[in-house]
Amino acid sequence: MEKNPFLPFSPKSNTVLAKYGNQSVQDHIIDLPLAVNYYNNFYKTRLSVDSDITKKAWFSIDSLDHYFEKVYHTCQLKDIKITGMSFLFGAKQDNTRTVFIAPMCYDPKMEMDRAFTISDNEIVFLHGHLMKNHSTITNCKTLIETEESLVLGENGFLSISQVVALYNNYYDAKIKAFPNIVKTDTRIVYYRKGEFEGYIDYLKEQCEKEDIELTGINAVFSVYNNDASYGDYANLMTLFFAPTTSGKKSFFSFDLAHENFLDFSRNTWGDIQGINQISSSMFNRGSSSPPPWSFD
Repeated sequence: MEKNPFLPFSPKSNTVLAKYGNQSVQDHIIDLPLAVNYYNNFYKTRLSVDSDITKKAWFSIDSLDHYFEKVYHTCQLKDIKITGMSFLFGAKQDNTRTVFIAPMCYDPKMEMDRAFTISDNEIVFLHGHLMKNHSTITNCKTLIETEESLVLGENGFLSISQVVALYNNYYDAKIKAFPNIVKTDTRIVYYRKGEFEGYIDYLKEQCEKEDIELTGINAVFSVYNNDASYGDYANLMTLFFAPTTSGKKSFFSFDLAHENFLDFSRNTWGDIQGINQISSSMFNRGSSSPPPWSFD
């Protein structure tokens, strides 16, 4: 039987019929107090000891639409079975955080789903086991083309060379550099095929109903609570996703979009009036690794 990555949260029901398949969206929506808590955890445990003040990575809705169209079209032509979509953590040359997106497929050699791209008409897996410090790709200086790339960064498609540099530097600058925070940390957040794509469809539907301009999505750096209920995921990095409207401002909910924006200039959040009564547009509850993969 094909092995699947561990899911820390069990799906309850499918609520949105996305064009990529019947996938749950509401099961991945987290309430605002939890999003605030994860954001505050990130500042208190990571930014408080790091000169890097990066709190999010932004992707325009147009770039995401184009990206998924290219990924699914390419994989259909090449008969590649996509199993999920991954968001990998990276660090730029100046050691600031970033995120890049890549599809996943099952690798029978390693018996796990792995993020990949295409080069010379062949699948190239971007990482080995995610407990390893660096990418398994070596001698990648010549792998600089982006025409076949299935990896999307904040500013467009990334070459394999760029991906490896970002991925490796994340370990060197963000994990190895702060051993007192965690022994190892999250390298990738991922969703099964159709789940994140369904979230985009859901945002478009809700924004159309409320006459809100959807301009993109912020991937917000955050950290799980450091308590026993999170098991192996306690105090590890995660991402939650927040839709943006004009000016790249993320909003809490669809019904109060023009009154409540996420203020990323603040180190922590905590004075959102009536936060428990505001409906949420925050998307989380995916899978992540490390900790080590486990299987059904």
